[in-house]
Amino acid sequence: MSKAFSKALNNTGRVYALDLDEAAMAVLGNETEGTNIHVMVGDITATTRIEDSSVDLVYLSTVFHGWSPNHISGFQNEIARILKPDAKLAIVEMEKRSTPFGPPLDLRFSPGELQRRIPLAPSTLISVGEYFYMQIFENGKAKNGAD
Repeated sequence: MSKAFSKALNNTGRVYALDLDEAAMAVLGNETEGTNIHVMVGDITATTRIEDSSVDLVYLSTVFHGWSPNHISGFQNEIARILKPDAKLAIVEMEKRSTPFGPPLDLRFSPGELQRRIPLAPSTLISVGEYFYMQIFENGKAKNGAD
């Protein structure tokens, strides 16, 4: 996805590609050398080397369901630190229903369950293919108390 974001930005700005997989990050680093993609081995559920209030968008794809409560808490702290005041958070997750693949249902989050765990205001909810959804959240807006 970092390549797609870089292309959308016409190789301007800064795109962080952050993952714990050192081998994958090494491959991506070699493929994207000289671009606006900054490859970092790291964990978004802990403090990263990303500057405070410097990120317009954080994008996660199918990882939130695997996190422990401590990971979720760390993620909440890190996004609060790195997101700009008007930034967005986009999370792609599997729908909480029976599918031919994916994590057990008890590990999945419905959009409402995800919204209750993210301290930002939910905005757009998008169906992504047959089995996934993307919930977009907005920083700097009051979170609606409705469930």
